[in-house]
Amino acid sequence: MDLPPTHAMSWTVDHVLPLSLYPHLALEISNMREAHRTCNSSRGQGNGRGNANGKVSRNW
Repeated sequence: MDLPPTHAMSWTVDHVLPLSLYPHLALEISNMREAHRTCNSSRGQGNGRGNANGKVSRNW
């Protein structure tokens, strides 16, 4: 939480179901999880086809 927002390992909000396909879920808490900036950015490339099953890559 102390890292600068642009740092690769900084904390971001990841949307389980991508906003590009489900814009109505933008503020839905159950559609949010934490992710590193790098992980979230790389996952976003697949528009939710990656790890969109609601599981995180590790225990936070």
